[in-house]
Amino acid sequence: MIGFPLRSHRHLKLLFSGFVISLFVATSSFAAAQQSEGASIVLKAETLFVIQTNLGPLSPSERAARAQQVISQLLALRDLDSAKFQTVEMPEWTVLRYDTLSILAISEEDARLAGIERKALAEQRLSTIRTALLESYRAISWQRTLLDLLLALGIVALALIALMVMSWIFPKIYDYLGRWEGTFLRPVRISQLEIISSRGLLTTVLLVPQALRLVLTIGVLYYALTALLSLIPGATRWGIDEILVGLAKTVVVVIATLTALKALRALEQLAKRSFDAWQQTRMRSIRIQTVEVISRERLTQFVNGILKLLYIGSIAGLLYGSLTLVFSFFEFTSTWASTLVRYVTEPLLSVLSGFVDFLPSLFFMIVVVFLTRFVIKVVKAIFVEIGKGAITFTGFHREWAIPTYKIARFLIIAFAAVIIFPYLPGSDSDAFKGISVFLGILFSLGSAGAISNIMAGLVLTYMRPFRIGDRVKIGDTMGDVIEKTLLITRVRTTKNVDITIPNAQVLSSHILNYSTMAREEGLILHTTVTIGYDAPWRTVHQLLIDAALATEGIRREPPPFVLQKSLDDFYVSYELNAYTSEAESMARTYSVLHQNIQDKFNEAGIEIMSPHYRAERDGNESTIPRPYRISSAASVASGKTGSDVQGKAEG
Repeated sequence: MIGFPLRSHRHLKLLFSGFVISLFVATSSFAAAQQSEGASIVLKAETLFVIQTNLGPLSPSERAARAQQVISQLLALRDLDSAKFQTVEMPEWTVLRYDTLSILAISEEDARLAGIERKALAEQRLSTIRTALLESYRAISWQRTLLDLLLALGIVALALIALMVMSWIFPKIYDYLGRWEGTFLRPVRISQLEIISSRGLLTTVLLVPQALRLVLTIGVLYYALTALLSLIPGATRWGIDEILVGLAKTVVVVIATLTALKALRALEQLAKRSFDAWQQTRMRSIRIQTVEVISRERLTQFVNGILKLLYIGSIAGLLYGSLTLVFSFFEFTSTWASTLVRYVTEPLLSVLSGFVDFLPSLFFMIVVVFLTRFVIKVVKAIFVEIGKGAITFTGFHREWAIPTYKIARFLIIAFAAVIIFPYLPGSDSDAFKGISVFLGILFSLGSAGAISNIMAGLVLTYMRPFRIGDRVKIGDTMGDVIEKTLLITRVRTTKNVDITIPNAQVLSSHILNYSTMAREEGLILHTTVTIGYDAPWRTVHQLLIDAALATEGIRREPPPFVLQKSLDDFYVSYELNAYTSEAESMARTYSVLHQNIQDKFNEAGIEIMSPHYRAERDGNESTIPRPYRISSAASVASGKTGSDVQGKAEG
């Protein structure tokens, strides 16, 4: 009821505009025809081009009149789309069209008179018409916009007035009908049984005006919406029924979304309460041995954060899906819905497609990894048996087994990595290659010292200069080897000081190993004493050997022996040599040996002369400690002379 007059008004306006434009164009065409041959196509007093040939039974003026009529219709359109102008090739002519409307046909005769090809002439004239129409359309668009705005305001005002009138009239009708209760509307009875009360009858009667109000309201809204949509450019193709169905679906989606949001909120509260009750009894801090890595409070905060992120993500996903669904209900927003769907599906499909394409490479990598593990286990088993001595090779020592296994394992893993590398995702990309080159340069520049130590470690491994536990002297460092790797050798001195020596420095230094011969033939410990010429050398030899045999750690076989190294001005240098199998106890053995030497010589009454010490017996006291001199004097008093002691020693 509302939309029909407005649509009629619109038609009148379009017809009036077309009539004025047609009259103006006809007048202009007539004036132009008086000046030249043919018929002109004119738009707003401007001649676009002239038609000079017939097209079948149509004269130039008839062709121009038909073209002017279509141009007037196009100028009256509410939404003129430049993309809909096109040329359609026919066997005998080329048709200029806007969408499905034919504007003009260009023949071969038109092209001959213009001196260009038919297709080029058609494109030229279509461009001329399109440019002129668009310029004219833009010139009058603001007038249409203003008129459409006024019409829209009028439509809304009329709809509001109609709704206000209904909201004023129908309550009065309800009140008027309400007064019928008990008068016109009496209870329906059968004998004494009341079938329908007066209130029930009133409720039934009120359904009629309520239904009428609902129908009128829907009708007003329907025609108002139809009229408003007719004013929107391009909206004439939208179906009002489809829009109403879309609105109804939107209401359903909104209700469902709100319900789902409430359910999510309740679920979030339930999960939070359940977690609070659970973490009070079962939540424990994460520890590594005695170190607390993550406290109970931090772990609780972390889990609460995850729950909150899940809740927020669920809400965002629900709103995103609801908005996409609502956009799909309407034709003018369906492209938005498809765009939103693509935002989600394209990354997922891309990831899924990439994963599916990666499956053959993944299977190959898994096979290589399992084969590598199998080969490493076989190699390890072989080298373990070599280390135990069950498998022997000429020239290959048992202690080489574990280091050689480590080298072989590294080479096997490196070979497997080289095989797997081309199958890694993105390994052929420029970014991956650039990072690989950058890391390679950093490794090359920063690991020169490490590489030299590794190479030195390999050389030391197969040189076998020492083993773990050996007593060695490397340069100025003496101690027991406690660790030997490809990079360093760690030595613990007799003072319990751990010294770490790079393998390159170990290789460039001289190495003394005291333990190698100590385990096999015995290490010779040697010490030098200087005794005056007045002491018989046989007695000195025997005393030194007795001191050695009395020392713990000195072997009896081979027996100790004494060498006279030099005959100096004031004394003779005697070197005691004794075998030991305990190289790690060298310092303690030397200390006990020196103590025993002192005891033996003091007991025999023989002085150990220090260098350049001259014993002048002109009343000076002897260097032998007093207790030993008293013991020696007692021996003399009992009848034992020095010659007896000497003889005993020689015997």
